[in-house]
Amino acid sequence: MAVTYYLGVDGGTTRTKAVVGDDVGHIVGSGEGGASNYQVVGLEAAMSGITDAVQTALTAADLSIAQIERAVFGLSGMDLLMHREALNGALTTTFPGLIFDLVNDTWIMLKGGTDKGWGIALVCGGGANACACSRDGAWV
Repeated sequence: MAVTYYLGVDGGTTRTKAVVGDDVGHIVGSGEGGASNYQVVGLEAAMSGITDAVQTALTAADLSIAQIERAVFGLSGMDLLMHREALNGALTTTFPGLIFDLVNDTWIMLKGGTDKGWGIALVCGGGANACACSRDGAWV
């Protein structure tokens, strides 16, 4: 039976981390790259940090990007619609054919930090940001 692989990327102001996992929850590769908050380092440097992290994780997993079923990019600096448009375009160009979701890094922290599906997440790193999700699923 074929194994399905997923990619997760946490991109921040100081570094970017990527992991590849399989459909039963095993981490099969991880990697790190430079900063990827494009508001701080610019779009070209941000894509370089992301690409380095992703490629290192794929190499560790002995996989290619074409073998990834779906990815989530949780990126600091992805705060407004104009940021989403710039980053979505750059990711689509960098990883053609990859199906992905693009969210702010606070979202991945909230989703990873609770099994309830609701709560508040606060990032205080190279910058500060927050998100909240109510019990009825409303996000702010």
